[in-house]
Amino acid sequence: PKLYKYYNDVVCRTEKFDPSLQFPFPKSVFSMATFNLGGCVFTERHFDVCDFAGGLCSIQALGNYNHKKCGHLVLYELRLVIEFPPRSEASIPSACVSHSNIPVTEEDEFRASFTQYTLGGLCQW
Repeated sequence: PKLYKYYNDVVCRTEKFDPSLQFPFPKSVFSMATFNLGGCVFTERHFDVCDFAGGLCSIQALGNYNHKKCGHLVLYELRLVIEFPPRSEASIPSACVSHSNIPVTEEDEFRASFTQYTLGGLCQW
């Protein structure tokens, strides 16, 4: 609840400063959204250094793949490898915990993702 309120305050403050700015979705507290589309979307180990360090990033898995064999979400500092089936959602501190996902392995499988997050710069402003 506190993080939601904080994000909402950031969005309201930003909209008040410049009403012409448009956020991805009405009534969402996230300032950014990204669709990662393609046949085999995966990420190597990384931090999302531009995201708000005190916040969370919402990751939604999309596609058609065997989540028992591939598509896992890996959180390195937490030493977790999590089965991440299509249509699953996870909220992680992506600026503070390095993460990746395991690529799909079969030719007829595909994976995409949808992420929502808030830029740290908006929170500093």
